[in-house]
Amino acid sequence: MERGTGRRATDLTLAALVVAALAVGGWWWVGNAPGPGREVRVPRPGLELAGELPPGIQLQINAATGEVVGVRPWTDPDWPDRVLPVHPDVVLREVVGLADGANGTWTVPSGPQERLLVQYSCTGSRRNSVRLMVAGRVIRPLTKIVRCDGSFASEYVIGTGGPVTVSVFGRRTDAARLAVQLVRTP
Repeated sequence: MERGTGRRATDLTLAALVVAALAVGGWWWVGNAPGPGREVRVPRPGLELAGELPPGIQLQINAATGEVVGVRPWTDPDWPDRVLPVHPDVVLREVVGLADGANGTWTVPSGPQERLLVQYSCTGSRRNSVRLMVAGRVIRPLTKIVRCDGSFASEYVIGTGGPVTVSVFGRRTDAARLAVQLVRTP
């Protein structure tokens, strides 16, 4: 009998410790949760921001207060050359800024059964997206929603012997840049 009583006492002690640990953890969790009226730290001049920005984004910071006052695309003039591969048979290579729903359209000729490689990358905030369309005299038109996260992608279209139109439309874009090129392939 005594052996069972000792085990019950141990079980009750362990249960009490678990409940106490959960209570302390919950108290800490609620005390550190963000909420209205909580102080938010703003970086001061000369301090670095913690975390990583999406590719192609640059913050504008007020030097006096350290407050982030804007976000803009990184204006690296070599960006398209680093993102888009170099090909000898490029028929179109464009870089366009797409702020506030701007768009761009280009037309290139195609031959019958000519394979065109469409390569593209968009940089800006990850919440931004751009619609890329390749239409006109192609067997199967291409429509893609491109996230502006700096990733690179390629697709093929096949021309039918007439003009091929490449169009880009900004969708929910604060500040984004799209690099696109068409390459004739065998």
